[in-house]
Amino acid sequence: MTTIPFIEPNLRYFSSIDKIDEHTNFYDELNWNFNDFLSNKFKYLYVVGEPGNGKSRLMQEIAIKRNKTLYIDIKRLQGMSIPDYFNNKRKYIFKEEVQSESISKNGFYFKDGFSLENSEDVLICLDAIDEISSEHLSVFREHLQQLQIDYNKCSIILSGRTHNIKNLQDILPDKWEVVLVEKFQLFQVRDILKQQIDGIADSRINELLTSTSKDSFNPFVFHENILQTPRYLMLTLDLLKAKENKHIEKLSQYELFELFIKQKLRKDNEKLKEKIDTSFLFKFLGLLALIMDIKQTNEITKNDFTIILDDVQSDLKQFIFNKITPDDFFDLLF
Repeated sequence: MTTIPFIEPNLRYFSSIDKIDEHTNFYDELNWNFNDFLSNKFKYLYVVGEPGNGKSRLMQEIAIKRNKTLYIDIKRLQGMSIPDYFNNKRKYIFKEEVQSESISKNGFYFKDGFSLENSEDVLICLDAIDEISSEHLSVFREHLQQLQIDYNKCSIILSGRTHNIKNLQDILPDKWEVVLVEKFQLFQVRDILKQQIDGIADSRINELLTSTSKDSFNPFVFHENILQTPRYLMLTLDLLKAKENKHIEKLSQYELFELFIKQKLRKDNEKLKEKIDTSFLFKFLGLLALIMDIKQTNEITKNDFTIILDDVQSDLKQFIFNKITPDDFFDLLF
């Protein structure tokens, strides 16, 4: 599958987390850009935004472009402190032309020769506080507090959703500035489609923007366009570049999301030694979604997943686990 180049999201700076609540005009001029992350103009910085707005890709690109930077996906810490985690990974050597996909897979990144030292030149990027499990959250809070003491000269960027960041306010006494990652404006979506897809006609773009704004169940109701969310725009660009779906602009939102899910399953399935028919994975994911809906939960741990698997009586389950372990299956889906 084609790798989509990094597209800088809309970034807006605030002097504190509380200032976001006071801001009402999100159509005024943007006051932060990607190069600001590569400077030394900040000490402690929150990167906040809703799911799908591109926080993780942004954090990974900062680590790739800026020297003396350590990137860690917080959920990979599993209770370890940041220095201990780095020492455990420090012998790992990345390829010179590393991309965000390989960083996502590994959950960490630093350039060859990087040393975690208490220096003003060092930046520590801690990604996705909103994805850390509840059992590890209190430990992470303690480790983050200690990190600011032991590495008080280093700069830190912490990403997550706004309410997750606010829950850390009591342990972060120093002044933390904020950069909000926003969705694209519709004119930007149009421009990006033209830039990334060779020869795409205006009429096709218009049809795509119309279909992705319509309600899946009531074609007379229109919503905010889903392609304004960077994650969905990137997935759509992937589909368009692959040229496997010639009439993607005629699909409803529901049909497009089905394609997104199948696309991700197919992509992740390629990493397995023993391949699984993705149609089986898709059916199993639907079964899992139904169970989670019945249990009225929107998150699931590996332990919960194992319990659910034990309760499922299905030939589908037996077919899948003849080829893959439950642990690997969990990692594949999530």
